[in-house]
Parts: sequence; C-alpha cells; structure tokens
Amino acid sequence: MLKNEFIIFNYEKKHFDNLWDDCLFVFDTNVLLNMYRYSENVRDSFFEVYNHLNGRIWIPYHVALEFHSNRKKVIIEQQNIYDQVISAVNTGFEEFEKKFSSKINNKIKFHTTIDISDIQNKYNKFFNKLIDELDSKKENHPNFLEKDPILSKLESLFSNKVGKPYTQEKLNEIFETGEERFRKKIPPGYEDAQDKKDIIQYFNGIEYKKEYGDLIIWNQIIDKSYKENKPIIFVTDDSKKDWWQEDGGRKSPRIELLSEFYYKTNQHVYIYNSNAFLEFADKYYNTDFEEDIFNEVININTNYSYNLLYEIPKSDLIEYLNNEEKIKIKYLFEAVEDSISLDYAIQSLYDELNKKFISPSHDYKVGDKVLHKRFGEGIIMETGNLKNNFQELEVLFFNDNEHRKMISLAPMTKKPSPDFDS
Repeated sequence: MLKNEFIIFNYEKKHFDNLWDDCLFVFDTNVLLNMYRYSENVRDSFFEVYNHLNGRIWIPYHVALEFHSNRKKVIIEQQNIYDQVISAVNTGFEEFEKKFSSKINNKIKFHTTIDISDIQNKYNKFFNKLIDELDSKKENHPNFLEKDPILSKLESLFSNKVGKPYTQEKLNEIFETGEERFRKKIPPGYEDAQDKKDIIQYFNGIEYKKEYGDLIIWNQIIDKSYKENKPIIFVTDDSKKDWWQEDGGRKSPRIELLSEFYYKTNQHVYIYNSNAFLEFADKYYNTDFEEDIFNEVININTNYSYNLLYEIPKSDLIEYLNNEEKIKIKYLFEAVEDSISLDYAIQSLYDELNKKFISPSHDYKVGDKVLHKRFGEGIIMETGNLKNNFQELEVLFFNDNEHRKMISLAPMTKKPSPDFDS
C-alpha cells in the first residue's frame, strides 16, 4: 500500500471527493481580475459556484493587494478594447476598399448588369453599421470605475476571508530563500524572476519585490493550511511552467508543489485553472452550465496569459539622439544584446549625454492615450518613477494587444484629445 505522501502521484476519484468535501478553496489574483473580462453570464456562473462553497473560500493577503493594485488597469484595458476593434475594422475597410478599387478598371465599371457603385454602397453600409454597433456597445459598456458591482460582490464574498499581511522581516526571509529557490528552478515563481526583477511596490510601509509575488502567495497558502489543519484547492489562471507540468500531453500541477505542501502541512493541495475548477464544480453541484460558459473561460485564459515586457529595445532610446550623440554612446551598447535594463539605459544616457534628459516631461498618467513611433496607438495602463526623475510606463498597444514597459523618453507622444474622444 502506498504511503500517504505518495498519493500525490496517483490521485483517485475518492481523493478528489474528499478534497472537495473538506477543503478550503483559495483563489489567485488572475482568477479575480478575469471577472472583469468575462461576460455577465460567465460571471454569474462563478458567483453561483462561490455561493455553493458555503463560506469555504479564502484569499491570501498578497492576492488582495495584487487585485486592488491591478483592478483599474484591467477595467481600462477592457474599455479600450472597443477602440482596438474599431481601429481594426477601419483598417480592414480601408484595405478592402483600396484592393477592390484597384481591380476595377474602366471596362468593369461599365457592365450591363453589374452596378459597381451599388456594390460600393452596400459594403460601405455594412462597415458603417458595424462601426455604429461597436460605438453603441462602447457607449453602453458599464463604467466599473464609477460603479462596480463586481467589486461589491467580491468584497461581500470575501469579507473576513482575507489573510493577514506578512511583516517586512518575514518578507525579507522569503526574498532571501526565493533567490536560492529561483536559482535552482524550484517552483513557484521562478518564471517571473527575469520579467519582474527589481520591480518594487511599497504599501503601508512594507516593501514588496514583485518577482517574489507567487512565492509570497504560496507561503501564505501553506501557512493557512497548517494553521487551520485543512487541505486546499488552489485556483489559478497562471499558465507558466513553474505551476504546471506536462506528461504525455496532459497538464497537471507540479509534483514539487504538491510534495512541498504535504511536507510542510501534512495536508494535500490540488491546483486547478478556472475552466477545470468550473467543470468540476458543475458536476459536483449539478449546476448544469451551458457549454458556451466553459468555452468563454478557456478563450479568456488563453488570450490573457501574457508576460509584460520589463526591458526596452535600444532603438527606443537611440530614436531621440542625433548622429553625434549616437556615436558618443555607441560603445555603451557593444557589450550588450538586443535590449538593456531600464536602470542601465537611464543612467548611461543621463551620464553620457551631458544631462540631455535631466528634466523629462512627467505629464503621463493612467488613461492617457499615446502614439508610439513603432508600435502605434496605445494607452497608459500604469506609471511609476525611476531614478533620475524618469517615468516608467506600462502601455497597452492596440495593434497587437501587447503590454509593454517603457520609460518616458521613449519615442512616444500623447495623442491629441480630439482624435481620441468618442
């Protein structure tokens, strides 16, 4: 017979049944933020399940902190998807019209039964109707920044179900052990080591290093399980390989996570993404959700599993330099690859260009719409200050729906208000 600690290699139905009967359900930041990306039907399905769980839900303090830190950004992102789609439709129309017109010569224009102008009027009407519908939906899209029923429901559900914050001493201990864990590729969180390195958030006098966010959450879940003597089901939409492993095409939680959890708590944990969680809940509580519900959840999780870019291309910096200045700093880039760290770029330019950028403009704020020389139109999602008074900016670009980290000296300007206002 297998010892209890080896069950993690061969979970059976009875083990999952025991988990669902007795566990505490814990949710990751991305699961809560995705509530703003789902349709109302899908949101209602999740809230129905949460209510079925009869108070057996909980979130770590760090999840609550990340949620509130990113909530407005996600709301703005959703509002501006209308601009992206409208821009794509307009571009598509212009390209179609150009190609169509290029194929119409004088012989084709004059035909006994084909009326070219009628065809042009019809496709004009089609595209105009499409734009009108999108404008109408944009106008009627709920403004969650002013009135947010999603936040109200979540606050009600998780009232008195949020963990306590760690002290700075405890966090420093996690940062120290995390450095060693990441070096050895011990999950979770090491996949964030590069993208979020040296990004710090201060809240209530506490310093949080963002590269260790997943590890903080993981420790807080372990502490909760140990204190309550409860098994855990953890729901996360993080798709990176420091949470999941693949065996023969089948994705499952990393064995190292299940093992560490059992070793430290003498309890079991299992990890689901939102779709798997909803499917199991559907069967367990006989909710009989429609297939469209699951399809939308899968689609959202697939499209929003992105990594933010925390380095900037050299060319973004060089765009602002004249030829003499380019020659002057050429040696700075000879030993580096395609990109350089933000701090190094800023300090180098600051020193070598005789304080050319000593007083950069600081008028960017969240919600500003911008035009980048290479990436096109976008919107400021987050701002922060770096040394030498530069701003760090996170920008969502409409053309490719990518989030990019930049600094305020990037080749980018605010778009004039008349071009953006609907």
